[in-house]
Amino acid sequence: MLSKVGSGGDVAVDVDGVSKILSDGQTATVNGLEIKNSEQFYDSNNQKSSSANLVIGTDAVDTLQDGGKYFGGDDVCTSDDPNDPDCWKWVVKNMNTVGTTAYTNTAANGVSWGTSGPVLALQNDFALNDFKDEPPAAGECISFPNNYLSVCFDSLTTDDAENLILTLERDTGFDSESSEAGVIGRQSGEAAILISSNVDDVLAIDLDGAGFVKNGTLSNDPKSDKIWIGAFNSSSYNIYYEDSNGLTQLAGWLTNNLNTTNFAYIDNNKVRGTTGTAIVFNATRRGRHAGDGAGNSFHTSIELVIEPVDTDLSPAGADTIWTNWTFSNTTGAHVNGTLVSLGISASSEEANELIWESTTIGTKDEDHRSRFGMIIRNPKTKGAGDKVELEIPSDFMQANVVIKGTSAVVSSGSTGGSIVMAAVDKAPSPVLDTEVSNKAADNLILVGGPAVNKLSAEFLGLTYPAYGADSGISSGEAILSLKENGNKVAMVVAGYESGDTVRASRVLRDYSAYKSNLKGSEVTVKGTTSNPTVVASTA
Repeated sequence: MLSKVGSGGDVAVDVDGVSKILSDGQTATVNGLEIKNSEQFYDSNNQKSSSANLVIGTDAVDTLQDGGKYFGGDDVCTSDDPNDPDCWKWVVKNMNTVGTTAYTNTAANGVSWGTSGPVLALQNDFALNDFKDEPPAAGECISFPNNYLSVCFDSLTTDDAENLILTLERDTGFDSESSEAGVIGRQSGEAAILISSNVDDVLAIDLDGAGFVKNGTLSNDPKSDKIWIGAFNSSSYNIYYEDSNGLTQLAGWLTNNLNTTNFAYIDNNKVRGTTGTAIVFNATRRGRHAGDGAGNSFHTSIELVIEPVDTDLSPAGADTIWTNWTFSNTTGAHVNGTLVSLGISASSEEANELIWESTTIGTKDEDHRSRFGMIIRNPKTKGAGDKVELEIPSDFMQANVVIKGTSAVVSSGSTGGSIVMAAVDKAPSPVLDTEVSNKAADNLILVGGPAVNKLSAEFLGLTYPAYGADSGISSGEAILSLKENGNKVAMVVAGYESGDTVRASRVLRDYSAYKSNLKGSEVTVKGTTSNPTVVASTA
């Protein structure tokens, strides 16, 4: 290939009998192969000691332009396909600037670049933001050209097979239930809103809920798998539940005004209480009027709201599900009011009887997934039966996204040319705590608190599972704790709740930013997910 190096930077090259002289920096095609004379070392005393760096390839040199397509395509991005090189574009900016490059990345605006330094990047020119785009499912990846890096949707943090089934429906014949609870004077055939679950004792009455008036001297939040909202008169609505003996009890009532009343919450797995990771029920009375499509009677509507809560669900209230129920206040058989329907008309699906945030979904004919991870089952079919059916995950559902790479090879030509490829180390694949057969064989990083990770509980000296205060971790905090593991070590990354564990994981991920405070065998992490703070250290 390299025949001779000249004193002025020229080189002589030969490709299968075809020779050419290239000046310093020159690129030329020699017998079908593009060659660039990049650098030379000339030894005037010994030509054999002279050498040159030649860049060799079918396209040894190419010009990158901002917004230009990646190499090897036909300049057409087909069907937003990540495997099409034309669906990737170059970002080339500020190349004549010396400095540090700054960038930001937001869900609303994507990636944006500063002007303080040069930018050379490869960016996707496709969108996978709709089911029709065939986005990656769990276990699938999107790869950069030449498989340089892969962004993989590894898994979800919850399993749909473990979801709680929550049903909201019109329950007819409720007068017998209200009579059992000691509420008399109800009419035969009275209907009420029934909230039920497929798991016992996971629906809790919030006796201290804002605006809720409790009945008598109840002190502990009653738990059940059935809660009812029934009209008492034209302006008052009672909250009932079924006790452990199967008897209907009056828990209290909504305040007699148009304010929102918190009256219940889910208490299941990691979805507990009214703060942290929680799902809260509240209700608001709304007046309706004649001529609104409900007929000639005066109607009163109840907005029954399901409100998920989590520190990582931002902004607060960003995943609200509204259900609208109509109660009658006619004269005659139902003078004291009864539930008429979900929406305005019974046995008919209507768009605004079910709303996610500000989007009406009551006539949608497919399942929907909310930000928290709740599944709203076929609203159209369920709504036609005056019913709403939800699947509630065991925790705030998040995605595990893994960045993977393949190690590359650095090789050199036998006649002085060189080809350099970047290398990306491959991280060990994560495993579940139940998949570790010999914990002492490796150094361990144990992610998850003693309520969900058996090994974390073991190394912390706790009995699995250890929830809440039994975990030894304070509310709103997390720990990074080093433990002896035979001749190895185990690092426990654990929080009071999942959001706290994520916060501690980010401290570990951004080690260089926090290393000055990461001293001793254990540290405590507070703050927020976006701004963790190491606040304590134990030697």
